[in-house]
Amino acid sequence: MKYIFKLALILSSLWAACPEGLYEDDCGTCWMPYCYDYVSHEVQYDLDESECSEGTGTWVIPGSDGDPYFNSYCNGSCPEGYLADDCNHCWQSFCYSFFQEGIDGDPAHSVYYDLTVEECESYGYNYYSPDHPSNPYWNSNCNYDCAGNPDGDAVEDCAGVCDGSALVDDCGDCQQAYCYDYVTHQVDFEDAADGVCDGATEMFVAPDSDSNPYWNAGCDTTTDCNGVIGGDALVDDCGDCQLSYCYDYVTHQVNYDFPCDGTTEMFVAPDSDSNPYWNAGCDTSTDCNDVIGGDALVDDCGDCQQAYCYDYVTHQVDFEDAADGACDGATEMFVAADDPSNPYWNSGCTEDCSGSWGGDAVEDCAGVCDGSALVDDCGDCQQAYCYDYVTHQVDFEDAADGVCDGTTEMFVAPDSDSNPY
Repeated sequence: MKYIFKLALILSSLWAACPEGLYEDDCGTCWMPYCYDYVSHEVQYDLDESECSEGTGTWVIPGSDGDPYFNSYCNGSCPEGYLADDCNHCWQSFCYSFFQEGIDGDPAHSVYYDLTVEECESYGYNYYSPDHPSNPYWNSNCNYDCAGNPDGDAVEDCAGVCDGSALVDDCGDCQQAYCYDYVTHQVDFEDAADGVCDGATEMFVAPDSDSNPYWNAGCDTTTDCNGVIGGDALVDDCGDCQLSYCYDYVTHQVNYDFPCDGTTEMFVAPDSDSNPYWNAGCDTSTDCNDVIGGDALVDDCGDCQQAYCYDYVTHQVDFEDAADGACDGATEMFVAADDPSNPYWNSGCTEDCSGSWGGDAVEDCAGVCDGSALVDDCGDCQQAYCYDYVTHQVDFEDAADGVCDGTTEMFVAPDSDSNPY
């Protein structure tokens, strides 16, 4: 004898698991180990492993190779001597000694599976069919739905009603069906929950019906910068659209597969202090007006010039609105700092003869910009020249270009002591 029932076990409530010592197969049936006699082919449950090995028996653990029962009886089919419970799990009849001493010195509350009805009753014990009310195993491995049906599929809806019709809409709100009276325009949720809309002018409206004004009524219909209705994406101070994301603080991976339910994942909002993307795209340089990311520029005169808003009707200039990027007056236009139409650009200096603003290059008396020609004391314009001291040739053109590179040439300045002119 191997199995003992305790009185408390018999009187206890049901449990959704196999009793200790039994093995559950994929069909939900709980099987006991047994002794199989490979000569007589007899199966015995009332021997333990040591007793089994004394003869021609072999000890069989449910699910082991050669076990014909495990995963073989599903959907209500059971071996001979077994009966399927309400969940289609197979159970055996058994003999129970109750308060009497068991066989061969076994204690009270001993259970025997190999005894027949007659053998059991001959000992003064009680024989129980699998579905006997006193059998604590019957329906013990069932999963009950909210309606109390074993292995049923009824679940509570979002309103807490078992097998109800309430649904969660796209806004995350629980919506219920209702009865609508199209004459009085009265709404009745209670009768609809009972499935009864039997008023003469009543109609049933499902939670997600196109005619149900409550469905998705609680949604935020605004669109975020990422184009998602009711989304949480935000524009940062740089003008960039930033999204929330899931961050794995172990692998440092970022993903957008919400919810963030990984064991090492956390949710990061777009504008979180821990979000490195927020304001990462900003220009942190300072313009000449000391504005971070500003558009003020230094002109050719070295003066800092700003963009401005110009009203082409009133001719008013507004630097403040332009700094904010808003020139939204009906007759306003934006003028960039270096715009050709900006009269302030390079207004603080003049352009020299070489085209340099603020430069000091001037034409000499020969009309050459930044040239070397000078007016002598007689009032005549004298130019520098190249003099070949072998051939005594004079070349004004090369000297004007600053080139006297002949092997016997020399440069003669206008006011040189050696200049006979």
